[in-house]
Amino acid sequence: MVDLDGGDWFKAFAVAAPLFASSLAVSYDVGFFYGAGIGFFTFFSLTEHIVFALQAIPFALVPAFTIVGLIAVTWWGYHKIVRDSRDAVEKARQMSPEERETFLAKLKRQVRRNNLIDPFVQGALFVGALWLFVRHSYTGAFLVLVSQVIAKMVYPIDRWESKNFRYVIALFCVTAGWATAFSLGYERAEAILSSTAPTDKIFVEGKELSARLIRGGERGVLFKSFGTGKPSFVRWEKITRIDAL
Repeated sequence: MVDLDGGDWFKAFAVAAPLFASSLAVSYDVGFFYGAGIGFFTFFSLTEHIVFALQAIPFALVPAFTIVGLIAVTWWGYHKIVRDSRDAVEKARQMSPEERETFLAKLKRQVRRNNLIDPFVQGALFVGALWLFVRHSYTGAFLVLVSQVIAKMVYPIDRWESKNFRYVIALFCVTAGWATAFSLGYERAEAILSSTAPTDKIFVEGKELSARLIRGGERGVLFKSFGTGKPSFVRWEKITRIDAL
């Protein structure tokens, strides 16, 4: 197992980062087809899905940077708390008994105040996540919940002394990244299917179809038909022309 506390972390990151980005793109592609219609997934070859995944990397970078940001903030918070705790202990040692008692009483009041405010903050975040979910912003809602879970997992901070716990946090963040990319793809497909304005005209065997292209492959084209309001797939041999509006 790689020692993340030693010099191997950079090598591990250099190897894992491209693999993680690729896996996020694949997860995005699968989520996209779940939103557009998972039955259409098999209409495209493995090679085409790889191309779709590569095209999805810019979208997959959103959850990647978000998860990295959560890890960075969590790691920074951990070290800040440890540093502040050491400074507080050192400061208390240099105080007189009366000053130390006043100082400790002040810290206890701060802890009680934080414990009192925390449930309201968590409740507000949970309500915010529900509001985002109702508005079909699944990615935003999921990331809010993930941030809450991470915040609960990392405290008390003495858990970080365990290397196994740090690996659990890393595994959770990777899994959360996959889930976030999946929801982002699903959300994107849902946005396309809920669009109200066509972007293309597809001429199929003498018929003109108002449509919005979703995916094009070797076998044919997947599009939203504004005639039926549903996704449809037409093979290339039946298509005579596609015009952009």
